[in-house]
Amino acid sequence: MESKRATKELHCSNPKITPASYGMGALYGCIQGEAQTVKWFINEVSNSNRVKNIKLMWNDWFKDIGYGLHADKREAQRALKVLIKLYAPKKGKEVEKAFWGNRDATIESGDFLLKYTYTRGPAIDARLIVVTQN
Repeated sequence: MESKRATKELHCSNPKITPASYGMGALYGCIQGEAQTVKWFINEVSNSNRVKNIKLMWNDWFKDIGYGLHADKREAQRALKVLIKLYAPKKGKEVEKAFWGNRDATIESGDFLLKYTYTRGPAIDARLIVVTQN
């Protein structure tokens, strides 16, 4: 089960699973960091017990409004290493370059497709990688 593997690899101390409802599959979530800015989600295909996608998101504070600059960066680095290990072991440098950059990117890695999106807000850079089966 993907959620158990994520919990183990991320050393997630407080994982949560939201049950499926209203035509949507279950949602696994692991939120990490003191400022809770690093988020790992696993979305289920409705009524299937199959993974729809895996998401790693980091809300990277580039302005300090109480959370510090780049809050939880170490946790984001660790989560990124887990994502690379599980879904893109041969594309690590490419995935890291995308995640720390400010341009959207798509990376194919074996059975997986990784789509990175970068969104600049007034105080946060939203860094998101969505992993789907290729």
